[in-house]
Amino acid sequence: PDLFYQGQYETVIREESNIGASGSRNAALAWLTCASASLCKGDCQAAMDFLERANLIMWSNTGEGEAEAIKGKEELKIFKGDPYEKTMCNVYLGMLDFQRGRFENALASFKTAELADAGSKGEEYKADYALVYFLQGRTYQALGDVESAGKCFTLVKASLVSRTILDVSRHAVISA
Repeated sequence: PDLFYQGQYETVIREESNIGASGSRNAALAWLTCASASLCKGDCQAAMDFLERANLIMWSNTGEGEAEAIKGKEELKIFKGDPYEKTMCNVYLGMLDFQRGRFENALASFKTAELADAGSKGEEYKADYALVYFLQGRTYQALGDVESAGKCFTLVKASLVSRTILDVSRHAVISA
């Protein structure tokens, strides 16, 4: 972590890539770290590659250590990411696709992020991440689907209101 915050991104990528490539139980976390370092360097293609590697691991249903993970032996668990990591991995993938004009791929990533957000036990398994809905709405706009965009922006407002982040009597949020 210190190397990352010191801006030594090449070193971070080299070291974390070794962990990821080794098949370590923390490979997904290593790939996410590589993606973050790549984004800091401005290397969007490398970031996308690393995010896709992490995503494959986090959404897989198989792998060594599954039984141990169920039994709770922490040192044997394969890191699959919690709902936040899965959500943000897909938010970043979607943003990178959106930036490249690949709107259908971006939308798929944002919908996967919504699915991941719904996996949060602490949030009672409901998807309510306003950023995800906003990004879906913007993507629908880019695709020319104003009706779907409007529905997403309504969800943004509902999400912000439900968390008392927004006092609707005083603020306009978004209009399609």
